[in-house]
Amino acid sequence: MDTLSYLGNFTEIMIFLIAFIVLFIALTKMNLGTNKTVIAILSLIIALMLISSKSNSTIYLSNLIPLFTLLIIILLFTLLTITFVAKDLGNFNKILSWSGFIVILLIISITAFMTFPVLYHLLPNTSNANLDPFLIDLKNLIYKKESLQNLVFWISGIIVFFIITKK
Repeated sequence: MDTLSYLGNFTEIMIFLIAFIVLFIALTKMNLGTNKTVIAILSLIIALMLISSKSNSTIYLSNLIPLFTLLIIILLFTLLTITFVAKDLGNFNKILSWSGFIVILLIISITAFMTFPVLYHLLPNTSNANLDPFLIDLKNLIYKKESLQNLVFWISGIIVFFIITKK
């Protein structure tokens, strides 16, 4: 248990490294310039600004890091299993990419609901303690029976549309 508490001391460094790497890759992929030094300095400055601000974003990222680590480990074991079982990996590319995308969205939203109290209180069967009147009205609107029926209707219509128009 001492090892885990010891690793918790490096949370800020891990957030800084992840922010720097993600920003550097994103700025490089956007082709903002050919000078990698300028892109690295810009990423460094933004990552340092993120770390120096003791805001909810650093708390959110520190809650998100363990879940993404777990996701990477699960994906590696899944890919390893598929490579041993499957003869042709081309069949699994679309399925794996969509399932990975859905899992990443779930992890990001679960972490957001765990970190921010306002989002947590938007869940059903929670109190309206940290919500202003607009958010209380929004919560009541979302969880009405008619809203769920409309959502199911629109999703069903979109699915039928894609099935009909599929070539």
